[in-house]
Amino acid sequence: MFVDAGTTLYIEAGTVIKGMPGVGQESSYLCVARGAKLYAEGTADAPIIFTFEQDPLDGSVPLTTRGQWGGLIVLGYATLNSIPGESAVEGIPTNDPRGIYGGNNDTDNSGVISYVSIRHGGTEIGAGNEINGLTLGGVGSETSINNVEVIANMDDGIEFFGGTVSIQHAFVSACGDDSFDYD
Repeated sequence: MFVDAGTTLYIEAGTVIKGMPGVGQESSYLCVARGAKLYAEGTADAPIIFTFEQDPLDGSVPLTTRGQWGGLIVLGYATLNSIPGESAVEGIPTNDPRGIYGGNNDTDNSGVISYVSIRHGGTEIGAGNEINGLTLGGVGSETSINNVEVIANMDDGIEFFGGTVSIQHAFVSACGDDSFDYD
């Protein structure tokens, strides 16, 4: 599912979003395209949870259960640490323009992600091409990300592809690869 440029998605505190199963390019994910915004503002008492369709939400799913859906992808117009200054994010077909990130606006604002839990996601599209729990591509410094956790993701917990965003208070556990990765 995409949040297209020029649109905003609001997710209320306490909302549970369950992704459908799928492998590779058939995996479900939420992608906030460049120029779009996501306001996912949970609270300590009512976090927003992204998980897979069969999660009973009672804590019974083992931490080894990974790759049950895709993940959350946020793309922006901030600078990258590579040339050219734009790139196609992993996990989205390269011919889909909604998967392009990067630019020259380091203060780009993709919204707010606060008190969000991302669980049991991740998928491999191909060698070196995966969807992470939280993928941040060229996300700018006016984006606010705080109190985020990624639990039991197949690949990386949180991966940065350039950008200038900062995260305050992140917890990553039981992922199949890196907790935090930077490209």
